[in-house]
Amino acid sequence: VFCRGEGKDKLWFVHNFTEKNYNLSFLDLKINQKSHLNTQWKDCLSDEIISKPYLLLKPYSVLWLMQINEEKLNGR
Repeated sequence: VFCRGEGKDKLWFVHNFTEKNYNLSFLDLKINQKSHLNTQWKDCLSDEIISKPYLLLKPYSVLWLMQINEEKLNGR
């Protein structure tokens, strides 16, 4: 897991290099600010919206996560 960028343009890169599913809490990513924990995220590779406080990573999966707000969600 690593991140690049700042503020609203920050991206989190999450990789599961194992052959097993892996549960990952956003707390594990050291995202401990309430503004990050109570928000939605978008996987920029699949366009999936994630609104849970954790991720289920499939084997060998890669996610590029960006925090989204209501404006981004509605395409504004």
